[in-house]
Amino acid sequence: GMNFDDLQSQKDYDPWKAYGQSKLANILFSRELSRQLAQSPESAAVSTCSVHPGVVRTELGRNFFIPPSMCDAAGSVECKGQIPEAAMAAGAIAIPAMMYGTKSVPQGAMTQVRCAADPELKGKLVGNFYMDCAEGATSSPSKDMAAAARLWKMSEELTGRPFAV
Repeated sequence: GMNFDDLQSQKDYDPWKAYGQSKLANILFSRELSRQLAQSPESAAVSTCSVHPGVVRTELGRNFFIPPSMCDAAGSVECKGQIPEAAMAAGAIAIPAMMYGTKSVPQGAMTQVRCAADPELKGKLVGNFYMDCAEGATSSPSKDMAAAARLWKMSEELTGRPFAV
């Protein structure tokens, strides 16, 4: 579930855990936004959803896959060298093969574009989760509406502003 005791990963930062928490937060926030909007008749035309584009060929993982000995040379302040050098050697063979299972940037954007523009989805986007241009299943923690409300409240506190919908 959502780690409310260290919401911004200041006590214990791990790139993969932080990434997972951010994705869970996206889903929870979308669900709470939808709940908040449902209480306001003038917000009936607003849709909410969270989307997973898939594994897209971008530089997102640049700081996850650098061996520790190369961190300084890579010039990354946040570089933690998450994968041991021995695993990097195997990765040199596996990574090109994995490229065939990833999406181009336009392919990765298809789900977001569908959710934003498909008339078939009008009125159906109420905090749902989409992937590969279709509604997808999510984990139990992502359905915890008490956690969604708590995240909303903490987000207001962190930004110093109430979110009026």
